[in-house]
Amino acid sequence: MSDNIELHGRMQYKDIWGHYQAAHVGLCLLHPTPNNLNSHSTKLFEYMAAGLPIVASDFPDFTKMLTEHDCGKTSDPEDYDALYDIIDFYMANPEKNKQLGENGKEAFNRFYNWEREGEKLSSIYSSED
Repeated sequence: MSDNIELHGRMQYKDIWGHYQAAHVGLCLLHPTPNNLNSHSTKLFEYMAAGLPIVASDFPDFTKMLTEHDCGKTSDPEDYDALYDIIDFYMANPEKNKQLGENGKEAFNRFYNWEREGEKLSSIYSSED
């Protein structure tokens, strides 16, 4: 394995946040299976909460969300040259890297957290009365 990549395998949820704090980029490179195409990966939201810029598969929903909040880039997960270019850009531009991470964290705090989702759910239940 490269000096720049560490594989940790499965770990408890509570233990991942220390790794996120030490990371420079969050990767969410999924293959275009029906399940992946029709869902939002929890990893995207974790990376946003952690303030990491994201590199994700170029699924329409992923691209829309990352572009809308300017918090990452998407690519074909099998286009290794494009993925390298994105990560190389992030590493060569630490200020942009930091800004993308901050944008994601702000979007998470404003739109994609349990408090916000709880408000939506309460609104749905209230409208049924």
